[in-house]
Amino acid sequence: EVWYIGTDGGVYESLDQLGSVNNLSLNDLGVSQYYTTLTSVRHPDLVVAGSQDQGWQRAELGAPPVGGGAWVDFDQLISGDYGHASSSNGTHDLVFSPYPGFVLIYENEDQPVRVGTPDFPSGSNPLWLPPVVADPDNLDRAFLCAQGAIWSCERQGGNWNWSIYSNANFGNRKLSALRFSPLNTQLAWASATDGTIWYSTDHAVTWTQSATVGPGSHYFYDTSIWASRSNPQEVWVGGSGYSTSPVWRSTNGGQSFQPMSNGLPQTLIYGLCESPDQSGRMFAGSVTNAWTWDPNTATWEDLTVSGAPLTTYWSVESIRETNTVRFGTYGRGIWDYELATPGAFPYGNLRGGANILRLDSSEIPTIGNSATFTVTQAPPNGSGWLLVSKFAVESNANGGTLLVDHTRVAFQWGLTSNSQGVSTYSQLIPSNPALVGTQWFAQAFMDDPQQQGGWAFSNGLRMVIG
Repeated sequence: EVWYIGTDGGVYESLDQLGSVNNLSLNDLGVSQYYTTLTSVRHPDLVVAGSQDQGWQRAELGAPPVGGGAWVDFDQLISGDYGHASSSNGTHDLVFSPYPGFVLIYENEDQPVRVGTPDFPSGSNPLWLPPVVADPDNLDRAFLCAQGAIWSCERQGGNWNWSIYSNANFGNRKLSALRFSPLNTQLAWASATDGTIWYSTDHAVTWTQSATVGPGSHYFYDTSIWASRSNPQEVWVGGSGYSTSPVWRSTNGGQSFQPMSNGLPQTLIYGLCESPDQSGRMFAGSVTNAWTWDPNTATWEDLTVSGAPLTTYWSVESIRETNTVRFGTYGRGIWDYELATPGAFPYGNLRGGANILRLDSSEIPTIGNSATFTVTQAPPNGSGWLLVSKFAVESNANGGTLLVDHTRVAFQWGLTSNSQGVSTYSQLIPSNPALVGTQWFAQAFMDDPQQQGGWAFSNGLRMVIG
């Protein structure tokens, strides 16, 4: 006898009268119901995902398929329902994800090991799949959004211990979101199921309520909050838009918000993120569509007209390394929206060793304009070089990882860091139409006697000229 078992997470097959089962939906079908995805900033080919009934999953993508079709099959590491994948530094070194009743914690990016499943604290009374947010300042701590309080789950020795981190001014409201600014981790925003919004300036300890009541939350999952990568005072909130705007934006740090619903129907927004190309575009996943917001027209446009399925887009993730927006859908697997746009895209992040510098640019490199590069975490009052090549590599040298081909350098510019270890350099891009669409790769090097070879390395920065 062959048995087939249909669940809300897929179809299973049994050849031994239900003694064991094989999950057919993991392979080729593309029907998984995903709540969340998390792509490693160190190795963008590594993706973990939380699903409904098909558990916690992991895949290494490799090359995309020729001619379309299913890209890769995911491995299911554990069964169950998981959402809100979060890590402190964007890698998979330590990842937190809630199950209804506990937090799943996996460690080690290359060989993931489950290191904890601490139950939600007694009396916390959170949502069914509540937001669990990794502390950006502490790799071993995450926060749980609960009723009337934010709880802290922290590793101490071999144990995971709970404590109330903040219960300031929330009353008895059930919290449905928490987000820290990537530019200043002292800045944070939270919301509740009734649409009330708060902002904090001391890393989520004390809170002030916003003058605006925003959208309510999904009934068992969350409200979506996105903090800008370019402006510490800009924050977006998305949620239930059946009786109000589904999306709101603040440009004053959360003191007040304005509705941003032009082009959107009355809908429920599950996720928000900004474009990886620094263009100011926003992306959103909703009950029936994937959306993008054009800052030039301040209007939302439907992305599914480009060939994506009409389904529920539950999560959305901005991947700067590959200039990709990744959507997790509830029933059609994971879909990538690949942007062929100019911009500056870091790669080779958090490689360790001598690669301790951070190289980035907040501008889109365009012909006839200056591009500004910023190096942080450098030795104070130091000197070094910014190398630019047409060719990227990945090779070990002097205790670090070379990410540009130093044997074929097109440009070499001198760098000097200030007393805070910050160096900036601006360079005019010639007004030459032949440069449009070309790719260039940059890496910074600074004198550092603390490193094995006497040099500190940065990550790489891929530039596509516009």
